[in-house]
Amino acid sequence: MLGRRGVEGGRSVIRDPDSLKQTQAGWHSVRRFQAMVKANLAGGMDGLQSWTFGDAAHSLVLIFAYAVLEDCLRIIQDEQQIPTTGPSLQKLLKACKPKIPWKNFGVIEAGHAQRNRIAHEQHIAPRAESWQYVDAIEAELLGWRVLDAPLQVEYAIVQGKLE
Repeated sequence: MLGRRGVEGGRSVIRDPDSLKQTQAGWHSVRRFQAMVKANLAGGMDGLQSWTFGDAAHSLVLIFAYAVLEDCLRIIQDEQQIPTTGPSLQKLLKACKPKIPWKNFGVIEAGHAQRNRIAHEQHIAPRAESWQYVDAIEAELLGWRVLDAPLQVEYAIVQGKLE
């Protein structure tokens, strides 16, 4: 059973090692794409990008981050036999809320609403909001011991290539 103060026994909420690795790899991809967007925007892409383009790119990273969160919650749902909720992430969040310890469920819900506006209404979120919600998801993954430490991914632009 999971306690409200964290994952008991220091174990991940995801029990299956392959599922855990898959979720970790997905999150690494989120942070890698985020770093790539930041590096390209900082590098200026020959001065052709607009501020709105940068916000749009970070908004897409937010959609990706919520896809990884959803995959993680579906694994937890299956492993802990949390009742099936259908395809709705909102219903999945509500079903998982009392079953696993959350750092800040309210921020995750707000980010999900923002994610839906981006995906369904073509809203472009300010990059700072996108970063806030991506960081909040990472905090949950850390609290559930899906991740061991915050991921720091850096990109450099060398002779027109990302490294």
